[in-house]
Amino acid sequence: MRSIDWILAHLNIKKADFFSGKHTRDIVQKRWVAIWFYYVAGKNYCEIARKIGRDHTSVINAIKKMDATIKNLAEELLMLYATEVSKTPINFTHTEKPKVTVKVPDYKHSEVVEKEVDFNEVNKPIKRVRKWDL
Repeated sequence: MRSIDWILAHLNIKKADFFSGKHTRDIVQKRWVAIWFYYVAGKNYCEIARKIGRDHTSVINAIKKMDATIKNLAEELLMLYATEVSKTPINFTHTEKPKVTVKVPDYKHSEVVEKEVDFNEVNKPIKRVRKWDL
């Protein structure tokens, strides 16, 4: 049994409905659960898109819009999958991103400097300050 078939069986949704173009709340939320399931399991956007029959931009958009209840349901489903099917320990790879030191060019001084980047802060919106706001 493939993992997507196992997920659909546990979410009580027909395969035809899941892969259709329907946008009802129930179907969309179940797609999002499947997306988060694969995302936490370590799959990249393109692999997830192939598995659920969508475009990778749809996967990115879904991950940005998800709330905590869907994420928790998907993580519980992944734990259940690990115990029932794969019998392997789970490594939640995408839940917390590390701080990384990267080398960036410093054009002012013509050298390369090391800068610490917190990837948890990267996707937060930037507040732009315009000169007339000052």
